[in-house]
Amino acid sequence: MPDAPTQSFFEQLVHGIFRLQNGTPLELIECVPLSEAFAREPGQSFSLMFRGPVGVVMPQAIYSMENETSGTLEIFLV
Repeated sequence: MPDAPTQSFFEQLVHGIFRLQNGTPLELIECVPLSEAFAREPGQSFSLMFRGPVGVVMPQAIYSMENETSGTLEIFLV
């Protein structure tokens, strides 16, 4: 895994399951580029969309998520 995961890194994980520390499963359903105006470096600005269980509400925060392929990642969810 790269130091700072890239869009191409996450594109390989679309439809993969990520588990929060409490065991809640989230499916990565989309990885799309954002405007270069938001990027610190070209090609590094992207958005991830996750789908979770119905009725689960999660506040905006940094979450530790584990995936079989990527291992454990810290991801800011909005």
